[in-house]
Amino acid sequence: MDQLVWRVLPLLTILVSFFLFFYFQNSHTAQLYPLIKLPRSKCSLLPHHHFWISSKRIVTPQGIISGSVEINEGRIVSVVEGYGNQGQSKQEEIIDYGDAVVMPGLIDVHVHLDEPGRTEWEGFDTGTRAAAAGGVTTVVDMPLNNYPTTVSKETLKLKLDAAEDKIYVDVGFWGGLVPENALNLTILDDLLSAGVLGVKSFMCPSGIDDFPMTTIDHIKAGLSVLAKYKRPIVVHSELQQDYGNDLVHDDNRDPHDYLTYLNTRPPSWEEAAIRQLVGVSKDTGIGGPLEGAHIHIVHLSDSSASLDLIKEAKSRGDSISVETCPHYLAFTSEEIPNGDTRYKCSPPIRDAQNKDKLWEAVLEGHIDLLTTDHSPTVPELKLLEEGDFLKAWGGISSLQFNLPVTWSYGKKYGLTIEQLSLLWSKRPAALAGIESKGTIAVGNHADIVVWQPEEEFDLDDNYPVFIKHYELSAYMGSRLSGKVLDTYVRGNLFLWRVLPLLTFLISFLVFFYLHDSYMAQLHPLGKLTQNKCSLLHHRHFWITSKRIVTPQGIISGSVEIKEGKIISVTEGYGKQGNSKHEEVIDYGDAVVMPGLIDVHVHLDEPGRTAWEGFDTGTRAAAAGGVTTVVDMPLNNHPTTVSKETLKLKLEAAENRIYVDVGFWGGLIPENALNTSILEGLLSAGVLGLKSFMCPSGISDFPMTTIHHIKEGLSVLAKYKRPLYVHSEIQQHSTKHSDLNDKGGPRTYLTYLHSRPPSWEEAAIKELVSATKDTRAGGPLEGAHVHIAHLSDSSASLDLIKEAKIRGDSISVETCPHYLAFSSEEIPNGDTRFKCSPPIRDAYNREKLWKAVLEGHIDLLSSDHSPTVPQLKLLEEGDFLKAWGGISSLQFELPVTWSYGKKHGLTLEHLSLLWSKKPATFAGIESKGSIAVGNDADIVVWKPEVEFELNEHYPVFLKHPSLSAYMGRRLSGKVLETFVRGNLVFKKGKHAPAACGVPILAKRIT
Repeated sequence: MDQLVWRVLPLLTILVSFFLFFYFQNSHTAQLYPLIKLPRSKCSLLPHHHFWISSKRIVTPQGIISGSVEINEGRIVSVVEGYGNQGQSKQEEIIDYGDAVVMPGLIDVHVHLDEPGRTEWEGFDTGTRAAAAGGVTTVVDMPLNNYPTTVSKETLKLKLDAAEDKIYVDVGFWGGLVPENALNLTILDDLLSAGVLGVKSFMCPSGIDDFPMTTIDHIKAGLSVLAKYKRPIVVHSELQQDYGNDLVHDDNRDPHDYLTYLNTRPPSWEEAAIRQLVGVSKDTGIGGPLEGAHIHIVHLSDSSASLDLIKEAKSRGDSISVETCPHYLAFTSEEIPNGDTRYKCSPPIRDAQNKDKLWEAVLEGHIDLLTTDHSPTVPELKLLEEGDFLKAWGGISSLQFNLPVTWSYGKKYGLTIEQLSLLWSKRPAALAGIESKGTIAVGNHADIVVWQPEEEFDLDDNYPVFIKHYELSAYMGSRLSGKVLDTYVRGNLFLWRVLPLLTFLISFLVFFYLHDSYMAQLHPLGKLTQNKCSLLHHRHFWITSKRIVTPQGIISGSVEIKEGKIISVTEGYGKQGNSKHEEVIDYGDAVVMPGLIDVHVHLDEPGRTAWEGFDTGTRAAAAGGVTTVVDMPLNNHPTTVSKETLKLKLEAAENRIYVDVGFWGGLIPENALNTSILEGLLSAGVLGLKSFMCPSGISDFPMTTIHHIKEGLSVLAKYKRPLYVHSEIQQHSTKHSDLNDKGGPRTYLTYLHSRPPSWEEAAIKELVSATKDTRAGGPLEGAHVHIAHLSDSSASLDLIKEAKIRGDSISVETCPHYLAFSSEEIPNGDTRFKCSPPIRDAYNREKLWKAVLEGHIDLLSSDHSPTVPQLKLLEEGDFLKAWGGISSLQFELPVTWSYGKKHGLTLEHLSLLWSKKPATFAGIESKGSIAVGNDADIVVWKPEVEFELNEHYPVFLKHPSLSAYMGRRLSGKVLETFVRGNLVFKKGKHAPAACGVPILAKRIT
């Protein structure tokens, strides 16, 4: 009966899928192509490059016609009037849209896609998907909110690299005009020569530290270069007039009241900026010294004096234009709820009378075009919970909704479909200088949106929205008219009704679910297994690969695993001696390597599971190829400084760890001066002790002096275990006020100067005075000193080298963040990069790499030290007050490989640094190498595969957005992770049960 069920159910699911497919296929008004024809291009959901689109409403430069548009190889080759009169041959497909409107694709010239650098805000993938879903076929991306800002040809290249293979619509780019390139016209010239469509400037603070505001003199300098290229400057036109009236920090005003915010940015700010601009625009007229340059005012919100100034400039022949945005045409200040910061933008949404006057100016042609100013961010910066309009990020997230929003509100004012197309397609194309777009005309790109003006829909949870944080959009919850059906970009069909395809997908998912559910009950030969610890149902199997990292080198061969142990390693690919009872898993050319051992991890449990925890932390470890971690004794509460507090930690870890976990105990003054406590802790199984020579930041884990450390070493010598030391000693007392004078707390260099290399040197100098006694025959023989997270590659490292030469038992680690980042590249205010000791300069980083590769640095660890967003102070950007710690546990393998291979790091050396040496240091004899008798702790990974750490990448850390690695493109993708033979991670999925075990040191006899 079981066999019958297994055979029948999958067949039924496939039959149902075919029924659903044809039901939905036949109900779709636009029959795209027969089922049997397969698409020839991955760029399109349509299998034809030569086809016709017919409709009773096609928007052309000559008006709305009933007819057909012929498209061939991405271009419009003919426009034929007369519905059904197209002259197609039998080779050409006809797509009949009936009375749906066929219109030029929208061109949005004011979009912030935020990549590279801030992909947690938005990104090329999500942003352009949203654009396509909204009928937008071209966007022009702004030069700020991404990091670095696009202000040079080099930073433009970074943006182009980031966009490669990730954009679903065509994308142009504005460069940035900032004081630096305005005063160095060679930089600006190079930026324009590299292909930006024009430049963008701010006449007020932009909110982005590396995009400073410009004065009118900077703008004049920029215009002189733009005149040569005949390209525009697009200007955020607000100029603060009342510097003495600081409403933002006025404690008497309610920041939750929208009117408070509205009053902080009055229309006079726009008027003042535009008055300066029209004073310059007179030179852009024909025959003027700036002829060829053009000034474009972005997101006008003031419909009175500011607009009048622009009208006057146009009437005298100045080359000037202006846009407004749908949010100024849809919303009014009167209707914005207090505390609803989704509506905050700059300049602000004004009153209903202003909105009506803006619509009047749009319809009369005084406002030239529309844009979204799509400016998303992350929920933490929108402050929805706090509702503080004065502190929240200002920006409306709207890219997918421009067409229905404009139409829904505009038709009430008399907006026609032709005007809509003029405002969103033809005029934006003209501003950006994109000659081949903007109209349905012969020779143009076949950029087309098909939509139903009459169809209403609700922007609710059931509506497919592609912008990254759609819940932050002020439009969510609205009922709109004008539903986008299909979008074509250069003849490629982006949006087709995908439900038929989804039914196929669902059927196969059901098929394999049923298959796996049934087969999971069966062991070969019919034996039952209940192994929830593994995604693999075999306890005896072989792993084969052409690249297996062994102590003898990289071999092509096989590893035999039985009951969690490695029982043989056979050289010769495909020569394993398996019987029919043994499973063979062939990984081809993927690298099979010992699982990583991270000896410096803060899992923060018990007591601070809001920061991290055993479950999330060890899931992240497994996903990163880490098979063993050793957990630090602080950040959890209580700290692990006695056998009683170790017991609490072990209880918290029970049934919640996906990899094996060892534990460090804490050395603090209390137990250093009471050796019975220390003896009890070591006897209970901690692998060694950790101490701080500076304040730890945790009140119940006080710092130790060299006297305490010597006391601890005397006990550790008996147990032959190491002392792990945070090696910084404060050399001078620097007040925060003194540091503020150096650049303020948001400046990374301020923090860097607060913890100089001399702090590390001073601590290590004291330690190496003690390590001489750890030599063979010395009074502390058996003890070992290990320097945690070395960041100083100079005097501190030299001291360690000297101690090693004389035979001291001492070792040192560094961390991936010191090898990946440099102080020069850390953005001011980006506290994700704060750690202790700090990340130093690029020269220091190169010296660290040299020390790693030469063996002077013994091993690597993550120092994974997460926290909650509130303590990272990303909004304030205060490096002096923010929590110091880099969240990185899942990323250490790809990060080390991505940056290390550039310095000559090999796979063997990588394994030595992350597996063999950490195992030796922590005293874990059965791990660290692929060798007979060892635990089968293995990571399978592809060094050549690149991926981006973005919102689509499965990250298991508790607060992934706080990691400094998010947004990076890395090499080295982890495929599968085995812990003691259990397949605990495979392609984003973990084993059903957490079966990691605690690692406790053996009792001494």
